[in-house]
Amino acid sequence: MFSGLPALRSLILDHNNLANLSHVDIFEGIQSTNLSFLDLSYNDIRFISPDNTFVKIAPQVKHLNLQGNRLQLFLDSSSSIVQNQPTFISAFSNLETLILSNNNFSAFHGFHLASLTKLRVLDISCNPIEFLRKEAFTGLPQSLVDVDVSMCIVPPTPSPWIDWDAFETLPPVKILRLQSGSYKKWIFATMKFSPETAMSLEELYVDNNAISFLQTNTIPRMPNLRVLSMSKYE
Repeated sequence: MFSGLPALRSLILDHNNLANLSHVDIFEGIQSTNLSFLDLSYNDIRFISPDNTFVKIAPQVKHLNLQGNRLQLFLDSSSSIVQNQPTFISAFSNLETLILSNNNFSAFHGFHLASLTKLRVLDISCNPIEFLRKEAFTGLPQSLVDVDVSMCIVPPTPSPWIDWDAFETLPPVKILRLQSGSYKKWIFATMKFSPETAMSLEELYVDNNAISFLQTNTIPRMPNLRVLSMSKYE
C-alpha cells in the first residue's frame, strides 16, 4: 500500500477503525523507509503480532502513537511464559516516544520495553489499571525522561491500588505525571523513589488528586525538583 513512498517520514492513520493489521500488508515489498513518525491512534487495534509485516518499518520509527485503541497485552493471551516471549514493540529499537494511553491495560510490565534503549517518553495514562506494582517499572530503559501514569479516574470510581514499593523500580526520570487518581495526600506516601530517581526528578504532576491538606513531612525529599503541580481540575 505504501511501498511506493520510500521518502515518507510521517504516516498518520488515526480514527480509521483499523482493527487487524495482519489482514493488510501496508508495507508489502518495501526494502527501506525514512518513516520516523507513525500515528495509529484511535483505531480498534487489540493485538499486533510480532510476526506482522508491519514491523518491517519498526527500526526507523522514533515516535509511535497507539493511543485510544483496545490493546490489553503485548502478547497473545495464549502465551504461557510472558517474560521471555518476543513482542511487536521489541522491533522498534530506535523508538524515543511511545504513547499507549487510553487502551485496555489492566496491568503493565516494564520488562516488555527493556530493549527500547533510546526511549525517552512513555505515556500509559488513562488505562484501567487495577493495581500499580513495581513490575510496571521494572526493566524500563534507563534512557527514560518523561513517564505518565495518570489514572484519569472519575469519582465515584475507586482509585487503583498503588503498592507502597511501586516506585522503587522507577528509572531516574526527570518528569513524572500521576494525575486524576483521587488519591488525596497519601499519594506521596507511595513515592519511595530510589536515591537516583529522587535526585533526577525535576517536575512532578499530581493534579486532580483531591489533596486537601499537607503536613510538614508529607512530600518526600526531591532536591532538584523545579515544578510541583497539585492543582484541582473542575
